Amino acid sequence: MAEDERSYADDKRLRATIVLALATVIEVGWFRLRVLPEFAVMFRELGGELPAATRLVFGGAPFFLALLLAGLAVVLGVRGAHREGGRGTIAVVIAAVTALGLGVGVITALYLPVFQLGGSITN
Repeated sequence: MAEDERSYADDKRLRATIVLALATVIEVGWFRLRVLPEFAVMFRELGGELPAATRLVFGGAPFFLALLLAGLAVVLGVRGAHREGGRGTIAVVIAAVTALGLGVGVITALYLPVFQLGGSITN
């Protein structure tokens, strides 16, 4: 691959990494400021014990991990830009998996108590 083509591809990977990392930051903020408070009210009204995964989400660990991984992805993306090797691609993959995994994991953990309640309903 020519130097200009490689540089263009590296720039695209770096931009994608930064966009995905920013999306993760926005996602964390949205979950923490908008979604969790609404679920907290609902869970308080339902009462009962929350599953461990749900308690973990309310504790903030997944959000801290997501921000840490998004930061790592940006660092790898910046360091990998204009270098030989797959760091740029790895950075995009880390950022994409973090953004998607955070959303899927948090939403699943938040709905676990609802699924458990639904499973306990009998006719």
